[in-house]
Amino acid sequence: MLIASFFNKYKTSRILVLDSKPRFRAEFFTNGMSAKKVFKHWKPSETIPGSVLIRTADQLDDAWRLGARIVIAQCETQVERVRLVQCAEKFFNEARHTRPQLLCVDETADFFHMNGAPIAGSSDALVRVARSGRERGTAALYCTQRSRSIPSSIIEELTQLYLFVLDGKSDLKRCVEMGAPEWIEPPEEKYEFVLWSKRDRKNVYGPFTVAM
Repeated sequence: MLIASFFNKYKTSRILVLDSKPRFRAEFFTNGMSAKKVFKHWKPSETIPGSVLIRTADQLDDAWRLGARIVIAQCETQVERVRLVQCAEKFFNEARHTRPQLLCVDETADFFHMNGAPIAGSSDALVRVARSGRERGTAALYCTQRSRSIPSSIIEELTQLYLFVLDGKSDLKRCVEMGAPEWIEPPEEKYEFVLWSKRDRKNVYGPFTVAM
C-alpha cells in the first residue's frame, strides 16, 4: 500500500491516522491489551504492528506513554467525526519542529462539506496542519476519492499529488486547480497511480503500480 510506504518513511516519527471509515486495524488499546476483538467481524486485513487504537483526544497521551509510534483514531458514524478532528488538533498543538510527525487523513472528504467548510462542530485543524505544518515539524498525507470537496486552503499547500482512478470530472478539475497540468490523466487500472510534484511542475510520472 502507498500509505504503508509513508509509514516506513516516517518510521522514527509519531504518526496519527484519522480513520473515519473505519478500515485500519490497530494492534493494541491504550491499556496495552490486544485490540483484536474490535475487528473480529471485519473483512480480514493486515494489522499495523505496534499501533494503538484511540477514540478521543485525551487518549493520545496514553498511547504515547505506551510507546506507540502509530496511533489510529477511529469512529463509525458521521457525528463522531468531530472527535477525530479534535485528535488532530491536539496532535498539532503539541507538535514541535525538533520532533517530526505525520498526520494521515483517510477519506479526507468525510471531514468537509461540498463547499469545503469543516463538518459541523469541528475545528479547522486539518487546514492548519496543511498551512503551518512545516514550521511545526508536521507533515500530512490527505487521502480522498472525491477531491472536489477538499478546501482550496489545503489544495494550495500540497506539494505532491498521487493520482489514482477518478470517477468524476469535477474531481480531476480540482487536481488541476491545485496546479497540476491540464493534460494530467488518471490511470485506468485500480492499483495504478501517476505522480506530479510542484518541484517539477511540467512533468507527470507514471503510471506506477502499488506493491500489494
